Amino acid sequence: MKSAICLLCLLILLTLWGCGLIIEEGREVLAEVGGDPIRLNDLMLRIRELPFEQRARTNDPNDSTRLQARRAVLQAMVVEHLLEREAVARGIVVPDEEVEALLEEREEQNTATNGVKETVPDATTGHAHTHHGGEGHSRQEIEKTRRRLLIDKLLKQQLSEDALRKYYDEHPELFRFSPPLVSCELLVVDSSDKRALDQVHRKTKEEGMTLGAALASLKDKPRIIFAGVTPPASLAQIAPSMREKIEMIEVGQVSDPFFLHAEGKDQYAVARLVDRIEKAPFENVAQQIQGRLYDEFIDALKQRYTVVYHEDKLNYRVGH
Repeated sequence: MKSAICLLCLLILLTLWGCGLIIEEGREVLAEVGGDPIRLNDLMLRIRELPFEQRARTNDPNDSTRLQARRAVLQAMVVEHLLEREAVARGIVVPDEEVEALLEEREEQNTATNGVKETVPDATTGHAHTHHGGEGHSRQEIEKTRRRLLIDKLLKQQLSEDALRKYYDEHPELFRFSPPLVSCELLVVDSSDKRALDQVHRKTKEEGMTLGAALASLKDKPRIIFAGVTPPASLAQIAPSMREKIEMIEVGQVSDPFFLHAEGKDQYAVARLVDRIEKAPFENVAQQIQGRLYDEFIDALKQRYTVVYHEDKLNYRVGH
């Protein structure tokens, strides 16, 4: 009898000890953001939410592939924690109404697309649940949406158009073209039509016409090889004989005629400078500036809140 009781007690202790190991293993700290831990359980829950292909890479047989995928997920979680902490520190709030409105909007979109209410797995229980509006959303889903909105508000504040334009104006050297880009109205004819092109050049220069208008005014038209406006291109990409003439004129002026040699043929040409672009337009580089400011912002937050990684814990085994 005593042996049976002792054996039972031993089994209970072993069971409790095993459960303790599982709980403790899940609570292993993989990173800290300002002292707040991101645990193994947090990472595993996030991985379960990933699309299948990304999720599969986090359990790839290849050590390098597996660790790289897990590291990427962990780093994304760290960034989210940083942004959330900064948003809270700035006093940014997300009312319940905004959270509910976004959840309902997503649900309506999903219903319109699939014809059914959205069914999603609960990251806490692993079981699927179906939204029925209002109170049908899980607490975890509500908090996840709230965090997303909180971060969105912070980034809209930090990366506003005013902030992007300020950076653009204060760092002109980063967006200057050297050499500049030029766009020209170009007329190219066969060298045998030199006299006709000289007439076009004279009319354009004396009467302030475009090359096209001057060409249209001629009774005897030359054989045209090219007539039109060239897209912006660097002066370095333009034929030397043309570049030499373009560098001598201002926007709106016409160059002296020049010879070109292309495809084994001698050609005669004239160009009117339409535009000289010294600096990339703001609209063309706004996204680049946004990326640069975002990276600088994240680096500053890492310094402010102190991020510590424990990546040696990333090589866990699923089901261990």
